[in-house]
Amino acid sequence: MDFLRDPTNKEELFSFLTAKIRESNWPPAKTIYVTSGETVETIGAGTRMQNCNHEEADTRIMVHAMHAVEQGAKLLDVADEHFKKLESLTVILYDRTSPLSSINEARRELFCQKNRTMDKLPPTSDALQQHVRRAMYQAGIWTTSRQTQHVVPSPQDFAWTKVSGSWVPVWMTVAEVSRECRELIKCCCKRECSVCKCVKANVECSPLCKCKYIK
Repeated sequence: MDFLRDPTNKEELFSFLTAKIRESNWPPAKTIYVTSGETVETIGAGTRMQNCNHEEADTRIMVHAMHAVEQGAKLLDVADEHFKKLESLTVILYDRTSPLSSINEARRELFCQKNRTMDKLPPTSDALQQHVRRAMYQAGIWTTSRQTQHVVPSPQDFAWTKVSGSWVPVWMTVAEVSRECRELIKCCCKRECSVCKCVKANVECSPLCKCKYIK
């Protein structure tokens, strides 16, 4: 993520994304709003928005959300085609030279061919989908920020689940690879293994491990 730590890189990335959105062919019934600096560009026949000089995206998104509510928007959704674009963007964030668009394929290539450790891989497509659903839910709540009484759908429909009376994130809906593919577990012990991942999973160390104590 070093790329995004540079403010100049962020500006260039957002300018690039804005240009690509502007060049895309959108259905006639759709109105697309995209920011470019302080300018809010309107693509389509919808009501124009005023320019916005908010520095933080956290407050800028509120302006867009409230504008959508005022225009009668009732639904927040991410179509499959849009999710695929989010996948492609996420792949680039983890490997800017990758030609792949599937985040699962990118994970496999980074792990098998580029020797990335598991904690340096992008999320799976399923995990990313859950992140997106939680973001949608939060955006939906923001659109009702001016209402004294919120009427919102259940978090359970947006990648949350209730555990012991509290809502916790649903990180994924598929089996964890560490449970299904135990041979991928590895440790980085410099001394004899005692409390490492291999010991906790009750598996023997393998050539993937950095330790010298093959059990």
